[in-house]
Amino acid sequence: MTNVYQRFHRGLELIHEVLRRNVRHIHGRTDAGVLRDPAGFARYVHTYLRFLTYHHAGEDHFIFPAIRAESAGRSSDLVVLERLEREHRDLVGLMDEIAAELPALARGDEAARRAVAALSLSIRVMLDAHLGAEEASLIPAHLATLVSEAGLEKPFAAMQARDEREGGAAVLLLLMHSLTATERRELLGELPWFVRKVLVPGPFRWAHPAIVRHVPAPAPTRAPRDLVTT
Repeated sequence: MTNVYQRFHRGLELIHEVLRRNVRHIHGRTDAGVLRDPAGFARYVHTYLRFLTYHHAGEDHFIFPAIRAESAGRSSDLVVLERLEREHRDLVGLMDEIAAELPALARGDEAARRAVAALSLSIRVMLDAHLGAEEASLIPAHLATLVSEAGLEKPFAAMQARDEREGGAAVLLLLMHSLTATERRELLGELPWFVRKVLVPGPFRWAHPAIVRHVPAPAPTRAPRDLVTT
């Protein structure tokens, strides 16, 4: 039986794996040469940027404030949160630069492709360091000393509800197609039958074919760590 700290951390690892897999794919494809479906690929990259924005906004506006509210103002922990938030802001600049290249990328512009290759590599390098530090800083054993289970569960649930309400079909498709079936069950539980059997294979896929076409086939992530909270 897992507790809220373990579920939060495992969810964090899986979301981070989605971010890693897709930025590696974006860099690899744009670095390899001419894109066969530049318009579709540009829509896929746009969805990835939207997903990354939602993830970091959820931490900045839901999770980190909850930790601050109960962490008794310990300076070392507050410094870590401030550093993570600063890195989020640093990534926004690179994301904005990629977004500015997407109209030209969609037209097959080679200069835009090379620019996205360089920028996505920069994001990949920054994300690798940032995500690893975040996972290490928020392990369940330490998280349990910062915030109560109720204090974490409420913003975690609010963040998930916001994502489901505002993220849209394209973001959900990117998430689901970036995870293995086992990982999806870990992260999302058993989705309602209507979502699994009707929306995702039907209207969602028809409305967003670029997502299905360009999201990389997932390889299983590393096994969950031994997460002890007491």
